[in-house]
Amino acid sequence: MFGKKQPVNVKIPSGKGAKAAKIIILLLVLAVLAGNSYYSIQEEEQAVVCTFGSPKAVTMPGLHFKVPFIQNVTKVNTTIQGFPIGYRQDEGEDEEDALMITSDYNFIYVDFYVEYRVTDPVKALYASENPALVLKNIAQNCIRISLNPMISAFSLSISRFRMRRRLRPRWRTPSRKWRRPSRVRKRP
Repeated sequence: MFGKKQPVNVKIPSGKGAKAAKIIILLLVLAVLAGNSYYSIQEEEQAVVCTFGSPKAVTMPGLHFKVPFIQNVTKVNTTIQGFPIGYRQDEGEDEEDALMITSDYNFIYVDFYVEYRVTDPVKALYASENPALVLKNIAQNCIRISLNPMISAFSLSISRFRMRRRLRPRWRTPSRKWRRPSRVRKRP
């Protein structure tokens, strides 16, 4: 049982059956290659094509072809997306994000909904590990900077339109500096 090892004789088939097996294996390999050589991008997406791991192209919606196993494709959603600051849609108020201080050292709760759209898919994928968190931190910083010099009575009475108008220039400056891959959506 555990003594001498017996040599194993493997016979490679020859003849008509061997040719058929080789043809079937070849057809299977070609089917796998053909299945991995195309991809489809939906209307609300863009794709980053990476060749050997480095981004080479951004493709628009439609049917496209790629070199299998050399190029890989990552799809990026380019529709308008958003996230709340100061509340969670399913749970109610989020005190950690909503609590802000004014110049008269009063604390107020503020809630916003930030809408954005990815404009550069390569930067959205590779500029930071979590671009949504970066956008959220920039938005919170801009809101705090805008609210800090205000007195709490004034900040409670200010309209949302006036607040958005104050926040827009502050949002653009740091996000340009950090080369954000998205754009804040302008309300009509």
